[in-house]
Order: sequence, then C-alpha cells, then structure tokens
Amino acid sequence: MKISKIEEGFLNVEIIKNINKSKFVVVDLTSLRPNCLFEMGYAFGLNKKVIVTAINGTKLPFDTKSIPCFFWNPKEINSDLKNEFEEFWNKKINRRPLISGEGII
Repeated sequence: MKISKIEEGFLNVEIIKNINKSKFVVVDLTSLRPNCLFEMGYAFGLNKKVIVTAINGTKLPFDTKSIPCFFWNPKEINSDLKNEFEEFWNKKINRRPLISGEGII
C-alpha cells in the first residue's frame, strides 16, 4: 500500500484511516508497543486480513499467542527471509476472520 502524504496532526488518526482503506494489514509485534496491539485489534474488528510478525524471541502476550505469527531473524539473508515470508503469507492470508460479523451490532 502506498501511504499518502500525512494530513492529520495526530499520527494515530492517519494510521486508522489507512487501516480503514486497506485490504490487508501487517502488524509487527516486536517490542510489544501498545499502539500496535490496538491497531491489530482494530484491523481484526474490521475483518481485515491481518498478518502478524515479530522478531525471534518475542513473547507474545495473552490471546495473540493463538494467532499465527511470522517470527523473523534480522541476521537471516534477505532472499531467504523474503521466501519464508511469502510462504507464510500464502498459507495464512486467506484464513477465516476472527470475527464472523454475526451478532455484532
């Protein structure tokens, strides 16, 4: 996705706008930043296709442990990492949504 010129004074508003427009969202949970967890939950709530990544050794918190995560090694050769990510993507991008939409107000 091409991110356009930032129009908002508050970066979170810009990120939310981009999540709304996106067909899929890639969330990296390395360092477990609360804003990334919020953005991941927001994307799942919108039934977006979400790919979760994190650097090797990241301890995923609470319920995120059950979501498939691509763990990556920054020391790995780029072409190997790219191939592994593509394989993960192809296996996981079309999994069923976490929220079916039924019963949601």
